[in-house]
Amino acid sequence: MKKARILIVDDDQWIRRMLSTLLEARGYDVLVAENGVDAFEKAGEGKPDLLITDIMMPKMAGWELVKKLRAEPSFALMPVIFLTALNSAEDRLRGFKLGADDYLPKPFHFEEVEIRIKKCLEHRRELESHLHPKETENSMERALQGSLGDFGLPTLLSIFELERKTGILNIVSTNRKRHARVFFRDGIVIRANIVGQGEPRNAAVIYETCRWISGVFEFERVPVEGASEFGDLSVTHLLLEAARLQDESDRS
Repeated sequence: MKKARILIVDDDQWIRRMLSTLLEARGYDVLVAENGVDAFEKAGEGKPDLLITDIMMPKMAGWELVKKLRAEPSFALMPVIFLTALNSAEDRLRGFKLGADDYLPKPFHFEEVEIRIKKCLEHRRELESHLHPKETENSMERALQGSLGDFGLPTLLSIFELERKTGILNIVSTNRKRHARVFFRDGIVIRANIVGQGEPRNAAVIYETCRWISGVFEFERVPVEGASEFGDLSVTHLLLEAARLQDESDRS
C-alpha cells in the first residue's frame, strides 16, 4: 500500500523536525517547508495527500497558501489541517471557510494530531469513492449527485476541470431557494445562470454559488454546445476571485 504523503509547513524548526520524525516513524512520507511560498512549490512537485500548516509565517501566511492550493484542481480534495497559535472563534471560522478539514491549536498533543490525520485521510477516500463510482460493463456513468455539505462548488469546479468533464451541473440552494446551472465543455466553464432569472449570469453566478453551503447538486453528462461566455477566464481565476470577494465580505 502506498504511503500517504504529508506536507508540514511551519516557520518553527523544532515543530517541523518533531512532527516529521514522529510521522515518518508511523509510516508516512513527509515533506517539510518553512513558509507558504516554499510550501506551494513543494506541493506542486511532491503532490502531498494532506497538508498541515501554521498560519502566521513569513513570505506567505497559511491563509494565502490554502487559498492558492484550493484554486488548483489537483488539490481540490487534499485535506488541510491548520496547526496554529491563533485560536479565536473568528480565526477558526475563517479557516473552515477556506476549506480546512480540521483546526488544532498550539500547544498540541501528537496523539491528537495523528488521530485527526487518519480521520482526514479516511474522509478523503470516502469522498473520492463517491466522486468516482465504479462503472459496470453494461451501464453508462450515472449522474454525479450529492450534498453541498460534502462538496462545495469550488471543489466541483476543480475536479471537473481536472477530469475534462462535459455536461451541466445543477445546484439547488435549500436556504436561498435558488437553482443555478453551470455548463462545462472539456472541463472548461462556458456559461452559468440562475434558472428563471435574467441576472446574474456567468462569473457573477460562480461567485455567488461558491458561497452556498446548504443544498444539493447533480451533474448530467450531456453534450454542451455554443460559444464560451467566459472569455479567457480559467477555473483557477474564478476560484481566486471568489475567495477574494468572500474575504472582502467577511471583513465588511
